[in-house]
Amino acid sequence: MTEFNALKPDGPVVEARLEAELAAVQYGDSADKAIDQECAEFQAQMPARIGAGEDLQSQPHMLTCERCRALVRDLEYIAEAAKQLMPIEEEPREDLWEKIQSAIKNSAQMTDESAEEGYA
Repeated sequence: MTEFNALKPDGPVVEARLEAELAAVQYGDSADKAIDQECAEFQAQMPARIGAGEDLQSQPHMLTCERCRALVRDLEYIAEAAKQLMPIEEEPREDLWEKIQSAIKNSAQMTDESAEEGYA
């Protein structure tokens, strides 16, 4: 599986890189327009595939296209660098929601008591 969990599939870094690569494919001076079209289609589907957690390396297009392999390598490098800049925080403790509910309930009770005493 590729290392894109550090970036959202619609994140600005990934989106800008994909747009740049897609523009290069669509408007470049490549002689092989069929391969360019394949690249454009593959790259257009990349955000959804990344978001779904698919392994891009296992896609048939990746076996034959150095340009898209290089793009995926670049994106994996960016994702890894982003992880180092913004470490993923731990998951919240299991009792967090219970504590939030309890605090809300206590706050509501205090408000009700204040209202009954004429302070609200």
